[in-house]
Amino acid sequence: MNEIELQSSINLWREVKIKRIDLAKDICTPSDEYSQEVIRMAKKALYKTGYKLWTPTAEDIEKTRWNECNSVLFNNHNQGVNSKIYNKLQDMKNQGLDTSDTKGLLRFELSLKRDYLRQLEGNNIHISLDELSSLLCGVLEHSGELMQKYIADPLWSGGMLSKELQKKYIKINCKSKKAKYKKMLSYRTQCNRYGIDRDEHILESFDAISLSPLYVGEEFRYIPSFSNLLNGATDERIEMFLKFY
Repeated sequence: MNEIELQSSINLWREVKIKRIDLAKDICTPSDEYSQEVIRMAKKALYKTGYKLWTPTAEDIEKTRWNECNSVLFNNHNQGVNSKIYNKLQDMKNQGLDTSDTKGLLRFELSLKRDYLRQLEGNNIHISLDELSSLLCGVLEHSGELMQKYIADPLWSGGMLSKELQKKYIKINCKSKKAKYKKMLSYRTQCNRYGIDRDEHILESFDAISLSPLYVGEEFRYIPSFSNLLNGATDERIEMFLKFY
């Protein structure tokens, strides 16, 4: 921007307004099908309070040539943030890029909107180059925390097993508590049909064993929690279970 000003004698910073700042992180996955399953699960896992799933209109789809099943988009209007998980591999194919060496690729993307940025800059209309640098550096410094807070945390926690593996895992952890076992199985049926319903008491039982009530397709066996996906981690307890089943 300094170079443009020197060459053109135009001070761009007198009138600049920052519309948004985007943060993104790419996650390699075992396959394109795996990526699609993560997206499908995310649509079911979103908290009902504070966050809203955004469904593109027919005009949006025609304009961007985007397939709705390739992404999950949700926002928190009060916080001034938009969050997205999408199939980056399909996006690359749409752009005509070479994807022959890529098995699967997801992009976690966070947009900090103007209302959010106003909190950081005191609602300034005019912003200098130094102030912009400070703003960008501050956001970058906390990028991991921001993506965790606004992408992973709004999606219900816990690893996602296939239906049969999840049933076995619940049974092992319930031991002799048959009533609890049946209640957890009944609750997971409801969640997989309609999405997560906030029953704090029963969800505590799932949280205690790091398990999501949502189950994935049988061909995937296990998908880590959204937090672990974002941070490249897995759950040791579930990993140990999978070695025997």
